[in-house]
Amino acid sequence: MHKTSISLVSYWNTRPFLFGLQKSGLTEFFEVFLDTPSAGGKRLMNNEVDIALAPVITLNSMADARLLTHYCIGAAGSVRTVCLFSHEPPETLRKVYLDAHSLTSVRLIRIIYSLNNWSEPEWISADVHPGMLQSGEGALVIGDKSFPWHGQYPYVLDLAEEWIRLTDTDFVFAAWITRKERDEELEKKLNDAFETGLQHLKEVAELVSVEGLSAADLFTYYTRHISYRLDDRKKAGMELYLRHAAELPLL
Repeated sequence: MHKTSISLVSYWNTRPFLFGLQKSGLTEFFEVFLDTPSAGGKRLMNNEVDIALAPVITLNSMADARLLTHYCIGAAGSVRTVCLFSHEPPETLRKVYLDAHSLTSVRLIRIIYSLNNWSEPEWISADVHPGMLQSGEGALVIGDKSFPWHGQYPYVLDLAEEWIRLTDTDFVFAAWITRKERDEELEKKLNDAFETGLQHLKEVAELVSVEGLSAADLFTYYTRHISYRLDDRKKAGMELYLRHAAELPLL
């Protein structure tokens, strides 16, 4: 039996989707790969998977790509796990390290600098880690590894919050994307499974909780900082982001 291949970002914020697939008994029908955002996006662009929870920036690189399901990894306020950390205000930075796991956010930070009319720093792709920053430097950090950065630097620019302030639209970091022909039965199964996951966020938080991050912390993160439903406000933000991203010069 052919299994549909899926790339799922391996961050804590995607665990409700994985839980929903498992709870719905669908994992036996799928081959699931756990990837970083950049790796999952590349799998999809290389036609190595059928479906991916992929960085939305990949939509600008695939003419045949389309959105699948009513769900995403988005934000309608502070996201907390996509932030620029620094010792000085962001507009004064001379050098910014860009998390090598990111595709969407590295464009987003450049768009935010442009919309604010800030002078662009030197952008450097890097494996970021706490304690790496010198004076005049910042680091864009995404995903689970961003949690320990909070409290270590006096300046924290939450990229989703700043985007919303600048554009009055919400933001989508990753969406379910496919390059295959529409399969309404498959899409319904996925929609139902993902909704199941979102109806069990407390249980998911308890399963995912790790040392230093309690189930209560994770539940707050899932319910206050991540917005999972791909509504019209997020779609408007995504379309605006993709237009801005297409106009960026290459690094």
